[in-house]
Amino acid sequence: LVEAVLKFHPSAERKLAGMTGIKVDVSPYGDTHCFYVMRENGESEDISVVKCFNNMQQNPPYINEEDSEKKEAAPAEKSSVLVTLLYVLLCLTQALVWSHSCGDWGLSLSRQGAITTLQQMSRTPITGQLLVKGGMAAVVGAVLGIIISLVVNCTLVEISMSAFFALYFGLLFISVGCVILWRISTQAQMVSTAEETARKKQLQLFASLIVVSGFLCFILEKNWFVGMSPVLKIPLYSILGVSVSFALTFSVVDMINYLLGFLQVVVARPLVESTSQVYL
Repeated sequence: LVEAVLKFHPSAERKLAGMTGIKVDVSPYGDTHCFYVMRENGESEDISVVKCFNNMQQNPPYINEEDSEKKEAAPAEKSSVLVTLLYVLLCLTQALVWSHSCGDWGLSLSRQGAITTLQQMSRTPITGQLLVKGGMAAVVGAVLGIIISLVVNCTLVEISMSAFFALYFGLLFISVGCVILWRISTQAQMVSTAEETARKKQLQLFASLIVVSGFLCFILEKNWFVGMSPVLKIPLYSILGVSVSFALTFSVVDMINYLLGFLQVVVARPLVESTSQVYL
């Protein structure tokens, strides 16, 4: 028993020095053993050993914490770099969406191409008003991108680990997707140009993807995250991630546009309904 204590907790060897005995206290559940060392005066001192020794063969061997930290340091650094790059990419995307209100270069980008648009941008005079609007758009877009990216990551974790949250987000995705489809269908009656029709089809595609993700949440099992192969896992969680990101982005931008409508005489056009922002 003492050898088992020293195997899993080598630091207890110092506390065993000068002790006259050892006492074992078994929990009512039968799976936890608390070890105490007895002093000469009869007092006992807990050596902070709480471990299951009922089946010593199934317990993993002792692993030095310092060695495990060194082995996990490199993958953790790579993961943090990857997450940072994803944050920056999403922040830039959000900044481009918000900076679209500062000019019509997004529409020219979709029509004339990137090279022609960049040449026109290089000849555009940089004024103080443009810098202020562009800076504010970049800051707001970056903040929203960070928040949305964090929410997306937390949502995917909760969907994978909790059946309750999987059911909750499944119902939420289906509801949000149906609302977006309903809004698109009500506005489709007023659409007359081919450009507007193409934009509506793209939004309908994303809304349908959200509905499909809602049904995926119902059939998602906890062990899929561990046992599923990367060939199936990556597309599945990519669909869920895109759906969560699009639903949040659509809702946030549309809500901000709705709030700004109270401050304007003429009802503003929803920001997310422009063709360039749909492409972004």
